[in-house]
Amino acid sequence: MKMFIKALRTDRSRIVSLADLTEILNSIPTSCWTDRIGEGLGLLARETDGRSLPAADVIEWLAEWAREAWGEQRGLKLLTAHRAKGLEFDDVVILDGGWERPSRNEDQDAPRRLFYVAMTRARRNLVVMSNDNHEYLPTQSPAVIKRYVTPDLAAFPGPRRYFQSAEARLVDLSFAGRQRENHPALGAIAKAQIGDPMTLVREHDRWHMKDSSGRTLGRMAKNFTPPGNTRFVRGEIAAILRWRKEDGDKPFHHTLKRDAWEIIIPEMVFETL
Repeated sequence: MKMFIKALRTDRSRIVSLADLTEILNSIPTSCWTDRIGEGLGLLARETDGRSLPAADVIEWLAEWAREAWGEQRGLKLLTAHRAKGLEFDDVVILDGGWERPSRNEDQDAPRRLFYVAMTRARRNLVVMSNDNHEYLPTQSPAVIKRYVTPDLAAFPGPRRYFQSAEARLVDLSFAGRQRENHPALGAIAKAQIGDPMTLVREHDRWHMKDSSGRTLGRMAKNFTPPGNTRFVRGEIAAILRWRKEDGDKPFHHTLKRDAWEIIIPEMVFETL
């Protein structure tokens, strides 16, 4: 998005058409993020009926669209019933396990109230999974449609896997900002692209990200540890963030050697040993 906006800012007063915007987008290396911008351009074309607009107006529209698009749900969202409070979804699946047991310092009716919260998050479809008769649903009721499924265990071969999604809190945000100008990590980061493979390597007391050539791409946060009793299977670059000196804490500004830098954010897969 920063590359896209930078191209528009070369002449904020010029009138740009959808073809101009598409040409700019096609000049940027393809990734999941360029796909998202493409969706935004499609929406812009529908809202403006394909009319050309000043570049400044397009930039302002993209800023508003990006704020809304970032919060859109895509794919499967896995969260606890507590975290779902206040949210709504078209389709909800409530997993089995532990609904009859109150947490510490909760009254005996707390799980029932929480289950009610989970059920009422659904706008269109609600599925409740259970190994047997559910604690809070009637066994015989016209309101309950039962489906019995025999799991195909052969479809899930191998050990259990853990998927770590891309989150900025996982990495050392100031790592590249502290390196000298000719540090090899800066060159590796500059050549990195969304979707490139990465590996996780333990060096001294910290975990480091490496590219396919073994060059350092960044360092994980101090409190990062892989899931217990697992091994790293694979990883890829999910996002590249632009970070500024002013985005960090002032007490640590004296350790930084540049005003802005890029940060690699990974997605990783681990499996049980």
